[in-house]
Amino acid sequence: MSPRNSELRDALHAELAFHQAEFNALRSEIVQWLEAERQYLNLCLVAIAAGLGAFPFIVQQKAFVVLLLFPFIFSCNIDGNAQYNTSVLRFGKLSP
Repeated sequence: MSPRNSELRDALHAELAFHQAEFNALRSEIVQWLEAERQYLNLCLVAIAAGLGAFPFIVQQKAFVVLLLFPFIFSCNIDGNAQYNTSVLRFGKLSP
């Protein structure tokens, strides 16, 4: 093998190694984002359950003003769930 071909081959191997490292870094970052969004989804579900669990107590205490906060909480949760679903559809096949 000539020195020119050897240098070219080494350069290509170095570039390939660089792109593989970059791909692995991006893949791990996407997986971390998916994990963070999954945790946010779990938090939203806990907030919904807490709201539904507190509903009888709120009605018993006649603190109906607190019920005005429920639509805001649920709309935030729905938005978070929609973002999670979009991310899973976009990046879901990349999990290890």
